[in-house]
Amino acid sequence: NSEDDIAPLNDDTDSDVWDGKPAEKFAGGAGTVDDPYKISTGAELAYLAGKVNGGESYSGEYFKLTSDIRLNADDVPTGGNEWTPIGNSDNSFNGIFDGAGHTISGLYVPDTTGCPGLFGMGDDDTVIRDLIVVGTICAGESAKDAYVGVGGICAASYGKVQNCGFYGTIKADD
Repeated sequence: NSEDDIAPLNDDTDSDVWDGKPAEKFAGGAGTVDDPYKISTGAELAYLAGKVNGGESYSGEYFKLTSDIRLNADDVPTGGNEWTPIGNSDNSFNGIFDGAGHTISGLYVPDTTGCPGLFGMGDDDTVIRDLIVVGTICAGESAKDAYVGVGGICAASYGKVQNCGFYGTIKADD
């Protein structure tokens, strides 16, 4: 009857949605097969993207998603947090990424990236497995370049993508 009585009904806020900023480290782990780097938030995933795009390949190192991640409040955002893919044509991701059956939703990759996808570029040693991604990839100009791939999970990889699924839209124009 008072406003306080209604608050719990509206308690489903978007507090678990990524705020668009990277973390300063992973949630834990040493990057080994027995103790992989742990990623539990969009900020930690963005931290991985920043490190890889800055030149750290993580060759032979292991990552494990420990929870579902929401990059935007909507599964098909417009004007939300723009995702910078993990790896690009200059700096590939060469690690082993285990999604552990989790979902990354609300992915929005604008038509301003060279390798549009959750992951941009993977090399021979790359493994991405057991991951579901939901979102929108805008690949207008990128789709015209014969040397650039486009994908929901990974735009281009010479490695392996195993037991993954992408649900969403890949647009040829923005």
